[in-house]
Amino acid sequence: MSNVSKIKRDELLGKIKKIKDFLLLGELDENKEELINYLNDIKLEVDGKKYGLIFKELRKP
Repeated sequence: MSNVSKIKRDELLGKIKKIKDFLLLGELDENKEELINYLNDIKLEVDGKKYGLIFKELRKP
C-alpha cells in the first residue's frame, strides 16, 4: 500500500520543477525572477513538510 501523502508531495514537487524549467527557458526579466523565487519558496516549504505519521517523544518530569 502506497503512502498517498508522499505520492501527492512528489507530484507537487514535479509540477513545481516543470513550471520553473519553463520559466528558465526564456530570457529572465524581473517578473520571471520573482516567480522563480516564489517557486523556490514553495518548494522549500513542501520539502520541509513530513508525510505520514509524526511521533513526538513525551518526557515526564
